[in-house]
Amino acid sequence: MRQTAETHMYQKLGGITFVAGIMALAVCADRQASAAPAAAPTVHDWMIGTVAPHGMELSDVVLKAINDAGKPDASAMTDADWSQIIKAAQALKESTGQVVGAPNMRVAADGVKIQDEGTPGSSTAIQIQGFIDKDRPGFNTLAGALAATSDAFITAANTKDAAKLLDASSALDSACQACHSKFWYPQQSSPPVAQ
Repeated sequence: MRQTAETHMYQKLGGITFVAGIMALAVCADRQASAAPAAAPTVHDWMIGTVAPHGMELSDVVLKAINDAGKPDASAMTDADWSQIIKAAQALKESTGQVVGAPNMRVAADGVKIQDEGTPGSSTAIQIQGFIDKDRPGFNTLAGALAATSDAFITAANTKDAAKLLDASSALDSACQACHSKFWYPQQSSPPVAQ
């Protein structure tokens, strides 16, 4: 009888230990899952979801910093405008770090058609992937130039300097053009014209 009670006790302890072990594994797995970094967006998603909207937002606000004579003039800028510039520039910079830091960069998800794909002389997502894969350090450098324009926008906004704001806007245009020329349509001497 005693052996049966002992056996029963060991079975109970074994069951409790098993359940506790499963719970510990579940907690550890949950911690690992929540600690895992979010996957970097594809270049296409990054462009249409972050770069283009924030770039447009910055460009729209910059127009307020130009007077009727075409000169830099911060008098029409409000505190909300300056804050908007900082917010958009910070979002642009943070997103750039996610893409540049991605160990495996993908241009687009399978089956996704990128802008101008199918237009004569334009590159496909697969071609662009090849251009970037051939020179990932070059892509990262050009993306870093984009991030640097964010810093220039933030500096201009913090000092409320319209001239620096226009310089940052020009630098943003140059950074975009340099990257697109090298990786989006390197086979062309100028970008495709939208029709």
